[in-house]
Amino acid sequence: MDDTAQRSLLLWVQSFHEKLASDAQTSSMEDLCDGVFLSKIMHHIDAEYVNLEQINEQPGTNWALKSNNLKTLLRAVEQFYTDELGQICHADEIVDPLLIAKESDVHEVAKLTELLLGCAVQCPNKSEYIHPIMQMGASEQASLMHAIENLMHRFQPTSPGAASNASRRNSMAHGASFDEVASQSSMSSASATALAAGSSAEALAAQLAQALERSSSMELRYLDMEREKRELTERFELTLSEHRDLADKYKALESERDQLRNERQNTLTRDNKKIQQIVDNEVHALQMQMEEKDLELNRVKRESGERLMVLENEVRRQADELDISRSKLGTLNKLEASVSKYKKKLEEMNSLRGQVRELETLNAQYLDKVVDLESTIKTMPGLKGLVEKYKNQVVELETANVQASSNLNVKEQKIRRLQEELDSALGGKEFLESQVEELRTQLSSMQYRESADDAMAAGESSAVNGGGLSADVLLGRDSVSGLWERLARLERENAELKSGNADAGQAELTNDLDMAVKAKKALEVSLFQMQKQNDQLSEDLRNARIQNEQQQQMLSQLQQAQVHPQQQLQTQQQWQSTPDGPEPMQVSNDMAVSEGAAAAGAVGYATAATLEAGVALGPGGTMQAPVLIPGSVVVTSSNNALSSAQIAEYQDKLEKLEIEAEAVDSLRATVTELTKRLKEKESVINELSEQRAKLENYTKKTLHAVQTKYMVAVSSHRNQINEKQERVDFLEKKMKEVRASYSREQALMMSSFYEIGTEMQRRTMMPQGPAAGAPGAGSWLANKRTEERAKRRQGA
Repeated sequence: MDDTAQRSLLLWVQSFHEKLASDAQTSSMEDLCDGVFLSKIMHHIDAEYVNLEQINEQPGTNWALKSNNLKTLLRAVEQFYTDELGQICHADEIVDPLLIAKESDVHEVAKLTELLLGCAVQCPNKSEYIHPIMQMGASEQASLMHAIENLMHRFQPTSPGAASNASRRNSMAHGASFDEVASQSSMSSASATALAAGSSAEALAAQLAQALERSSSMELRYLDMEREKRELTERFELTLSEHRDLADKYKALESERDQLRNERQNTLTRDNKKIQQIVDNEVHALQMQMEEKDLELNRVKRESGERLMVLENEVRRQADELDISRSKLGTLNKLEASVSKYKKKLEEMNSLRGQVRELETLNAQYLDKVVDLESTIKTMPGLKGLVEKYKNQVVELETANVQASSNLNVKEQKIRRLQEELDSALGGKEFLESQVEELRTQLSSMQYRESADDAMAAGESSAVNGGGLSADVLLGRDSVSGLWERLARLERENAELKSGNADAGQAELTNDLDMAVKAKKALEVSLFQMQKQNDQLSEDLRNARIQNEQQQQMLSQLQQAQVHPQQQLQTQQQWQSTPDGPEPMQVSNDMAVSEGAAAAGAVGYATAATLEAGVALGPGGTMQAPVLIPGSVVVTSSNNALSSAQIAEYQDKLEKLEIEAEAVDSLRATVTELTKRLKEKESVINELSEQRAKLENYTKKTLHAVQTKYMVAVSSHRNQINEKQERVDFLEKKMKEVRASYSREQALMMSSFYEIGTEMQRRTMMPQGPAAGAPGAGSWLANKRTEERAKRRQGA
């Protein structure tokens, strides 16, 4: 539906404001979405189909109430079309009430307004609703006429007879109105042509240009229409074939219709006979009723004369009652003045009632606060128990912390002592490694010398084979490098563990505490084992010292047992005297060996490395011939392996102790943090307890003040209000009784005055003297007046 049709429908709806005397503003179609104003329009069209008591006039934003109003209106419209117009109108399928109620759809509202327009222009009072359409503009009239024509041919009739009657009624009803609209539209078109005839030549030239443009566009449209024509011819052929099929079906339906028509004619004739008999019976019954009514009328006329005499007596009695009512009227005026005074006092009491309500609300608030405080007081023992529990936990944690700190100090002292022993062992290890390197160089020089001297090679080869174990194997070089690699890996893992422990969360403090206790026990066990190992190491060190002394004694014996010192000197002199011979192979001890020999304090010092190689150092520091000493190689190799294993064990233990020390530090930090939190909780609990005590004192004071200050005033005001309310109720009841009696007496007075006037007029109009009983104009007028009075009494 276009905007012009919606605007014209809105103008038509706005024309009902004066008829309905409604204050509702309908400036747009959205104002009709609640269905209230449209229901009033339908009630104005025909009040039988819409009950305004079922319509909620203030739905607001509740879409359910709006939907209920719209559904009620749609049922009324559908029933009107079925009963009054004889047409089948499914209004629920045409209009969606939920869409209007929820989304305020303008198009659906326009459809509903269009259905109401159809009801208005086809009802018995159609001229009243068509007249506002005649006063609209030409465009609005045209759009409304088009909508009315569509509505007339839109719905199917309920029966063929109803359809013919409805079409005949619509044609008779709307013939004149549509002629008026057509005449108005023709007048408007004539005025438009007159204006066009008076236009200037420039306007005609512009129109000519526009006509040329239209002609070019029409040519293009002509080509399009040709193409559409071809398509339509194809469609026409298809529809023609379908039309033939429908024609066959239509013939079959016509035959059925003729058969049904004959049956209908037979039934109509049979029904007409029955109806004629019923009508004859009704006419006879009505004639008998008319005769009875005539007899009753004569009887009433006789009774009216007798009643007139009775009324005269009543007039006299009512005159007396009129005097009495006048006195009561004066008392009534006095009572009305007293009622106005009591109303003023009642208004004053309303303000006191408001104050009483405020005091009651304040009292309820104070009671709520007291109840809340009592509930908090009930929770205080539980909180105190929790505080005591936390205090006990703090004491336990502090004792555990002191024990852990003492154990940690002991372990740190042991760690420092073990670290010193480890440093001394590492120094000895480095010293031994330096001596091993020197012995390797000496061994290479000796091998070169053996190749030069064939005679001594045989004796020395046996000695070398006797002590030919590699120094690397004897000292365990692979084990030493593996130990260094393991030490580097353990240091790196230790650093990772430190960084991981530093980033640990506070949520695992309790778990850390348990782990610390377990670690403490494990440390005690490990310290006990370390003490055992330390004792064992001290014993091993004592044995190693004894073995070292034995080795020194054996070396001294070897130096004394040398047989050929002079031969070695001669061979050295020969090497020095030969210019083209090989370089002398005199090997002397370097600074480390000389320092070691000086520290040993022996002239013929022999180190463990020299013993492994089977070479002894003489008093001048020169290398002597190697001598095979049975058991010396086995002892040195076993000692080196034992020292390397002990070093590895010490490193592992040191790493474990460092890890445990870090764990103890973290536990100490957690204990301090827990103590801080506990102190904060205690401070918060103390503050809350102080605030609670203050609040309890304040509430007790305020409640006592309120109860003492306001309860008396509230009770007195309540009593006064009850007394005044009883008085007001009594006066209102009395006022109602007085008004009822006053209205009744006023009605009696008016009727008595009227009867007195009519009686006086009758007496003045009646003839005087002996001609009073003769029939004449006066008696006829009196009879007519009595009849009129009787009719009025029956109507009352």
